[in-house]
Amino acid sequence: MLEGVARIVQANSVFRSLCRPLASTWVNLAGYRRLGLRYDDLLREETPIIQEAISRLNREEIDLRNYRHRRAFQLSLSHQELPAPQWTKPQEDVQYLQPLIEEVSQEYAERDAFNSMISVRKETAVSVSHALYLQRPACSRVPPEILLEIFALVAPSQASLRACILTCRQWNLVGTPVLWRRPQFHRLSSVEHFASTLMAFTSEAGVSHYAKLVETVSFSTLPEVDRNNPQLATLLDTIVNCMVVPKPSPGLPGWAKHGSRNLLAPVIKRSRSLSRNNAGCVGCDDDDPAVAIRPLSATDLQLVDSDSTIAAVAGTAQTVAEHETVHERPTATVYTSSLRQLDLRFCKGVRNYSLQRLAPRLASINVLNLAGGLRTDITIAKLSQHMTDLRRVSLAWTSNLTDFGVSELVQRCKDIEALDLTYCMQIEDTSMLAIAHNLHSLAALSVAYCAGVTDIGVREVAMRFPGIQIVNVAKCLRVTDRMRKLLAQRNIVSACDSFDPFSIYRNKLQPRAKKIQ
Repeated sequence: MLEGVARIVQANSVFRSLCRPLASTWVNLAGYRRLGLRYDDLLREETPIIQEAISRLNREEIDLRNYRHRRAFQLSLSHQELPAPQWTKPQEDVQYLQPLIEEVSQEYAERDAFNSMISVRKETAVSVSHALYLQRPACSRVPPEILLEIFALVAPSQASLRACILTCRQWNLVGTPVLWRRPQFHRLSSVEHFASTLMAFTSEAGVSHYAKLVETVSFSTLPEVDRNNPQLATLLDTIVNCMVVPKPSPGLPGWAKHGSRNLLAPVIKRSRSLSRNNAGCVGCDDDDPAVAIRPLSATDLQLVDSDSTIAAVAGTAQTVAEHETVHERPTATVYTSSLRQLDLRFCKGVRNYSLQRLAPRLASINVLNLAGGLRTDITIAKLSQHMTDLRRVSLAWTSNLTDFGVSELVQRCKDIEALDLTYCMQIEDTSMLAIAHNLHSLAALSVAYCAGVTDIGVREVAMRFPGIQIVNVAKCLRVTDRMRKLLAQRNIVSACDSFDPFSIYRNKLQPRAKKIQ
């Protein structure tokens, strides 16, 4: 009813002139002019139309409107009013926002009229599962394949990866296995915590789910005092034992893979790192015929004179033939695990004896880094006896390594692709010839700072492997410039400043380098 009366008054000029004093009195009684406000300042900004109208005001008008609102709010809190001269005057109380509101309302009405003319096709009913999928946040709808590619890029930075897996449940399910795949240790206490976690989840039923995720164990990021701590060997033993699964396999390992290998070959080898009294052999029992004929065990070598050796082998073979019908062959246990990469770079706390004892449980490893660990020929021979699937090996800065250890390694691990022998001062061309005649697909070799390597060994390696990319002979005093030019002509890098090609974290080498001018 009041709206109808208002329309009549606004339509007639006589009624407007008569009602103007009454309206002015009513507005003054409202009190908003005493606070310095205008009528359009009282409009609520909740509707889209008013918000759009306010956004179309010029910048100066918007700032004045905000100033009037802020001043009125402060006066209301203190229950005060402006002085009478500062009240909003009737001639100043103009409707500055009303024309814009009418304009926006007309545009909205035209848009609604246009939309009403559009025929909307009836939407098909979506399934409940699809509706729930659409309600999920965008981060949780990223395909797992894309997440794996992203997490593979941030995996070296575990802090970033941990931040990613806290984003949502989907990212946690995908990122947690990636985090377990390559744990990083920065102090010995973190290694202890990791080992205790694996032990807590390991039961008699089998290996825990978390242990099956671990692919790389690296202690190279530990400080030097922790790398030299003997407790590190115990922790490594615990971690490996929590990951391996024993599988009984009948027969001796050497006979199973190599058949009837010549018995004389392993017993007549000599090395400067081995004593003639067989001090490096542990646990050898000459009375046991099964142990005496073992052809590939480097720790069971009988280092005697050649004349007595031939007689001993002949007698041993006859003894075995007599006992074959009576005694059964012993059962050798084969261990499998998810561990593929082991980095013990400059970890002197892990002794040679500990590595030899763990060798059967490390059979699944294909990337090994033992640089700077004071490893001996016997240790390398024992490891290579079981780790026959090695692809990348680093024995750099191993002063005790000789041609015997390198020969044992390449004779058993024929699939090595990258071999780092940097600063192995005792190796000579004998090692280079063994590498050339035993390995199948060598792509990178480093013999930098090896004074015993000459042009003969380098030439043999370069000619044997047509696909080799790196033969690092930096600071090899007996390798001539003529040989280096020959390597350059064959598109082979002869001076490699970076050890990245021999890193355990590198899956494969770069494509063959461009020809060196």
